[in-house]
Amino acid sequence: MARRLPAHPAPGRRPPHRVCRPGGASSLYYGRRGHNTVLSTRARTAAALSGAAGQPDRAALAAHIVCPAVPELTEGRTAYDGISRLGGGQALTVTPSGRCTHWTYEDLAPDPGTRFEDSAAELRSALTHAVTLRTDSGPRITSDFSGGLDSTSLAFLAARTTGRSPLEAFVYHHPDAPAGDLDHALVHAEQAQLIRLSATRGSEDSLPYSGLPEHGSADQPDPAAVIGARQRLRLDHIARGGPGIHLTGEGGDALLAAPPPTSVTSRPQPDCAGS
Repeated sequence: MARRLPAHPAPGRRPPHRVCRPGGASSLYYGRRGHNTVLSTRARTAAALSGAAGQPDRAALAAHIVCPAVPELTEGRTAYDGISRLGGGQALTVTPSGRCTHWTYEDLAPDPGTRFEDSAAELRSALTHAVTLRTDSGPRITSDFSGGLDSTSLAFLAARTTGRSPLEAFVYHHPDAPAGDLDHALVHAEQAQLIRLSATRGSEDSLPYSGLPEHGSADQPDPAAVIGARQRLRLDHIARGGPGIHLTGEGGDALLAAPPPTSVTSRPQPDCAGS
């Protein structure tokens, strides 16, 4: 998505444009070109529209390299100078004259008055409902199963929720570069009869950095880009079993190991239209 907001509409007739981003995984990027505000779901497109495509944000890139696990260091910034990322619970107001204001309508902070037990119950209920909605109409349900907390939790939840056990689950294993996933997956799969585990065997062609130049550069610094060959091998293995819905480990990470800026809050989201 890319959109230009007009800088000089009919005076006094049009209300300000408001763009909101609730908490979640999708991102929205914005920048300025003269009196215009440009928006896109891709930072590269926003940079091209604003004329900043060839201007890197060196400080943000250095933080990505030195401290990739600390998202607070680059919060709101991108690899492009002058292009910002709209965070969860944040909004833009763009007036007819072209003035752009970035503001927060919900800080997404945990409610200090909520008990841990209540939050856990709400999370279980929300996850169960979400998995049910996602898998209810799928002709075939499969899941990643690395043995880690994220994908394993979602796989067991899906197996119980769908009533289609044993659930087909997949783990990647490279015999020459073992990461321990297969050992952990086997331990968890043996705990119940809900999981039917299959292993995707890696090869020399699926090692990290394999085939990387063939697919171009990512929109933003992305550690997952170096394992693209492994991902393709894994998904090809799953797809050979037929069409369906697959729950990915990356989805588990986004849900259960989300960075602080996109953490779920137990408080209801207000309507950002009322600034």
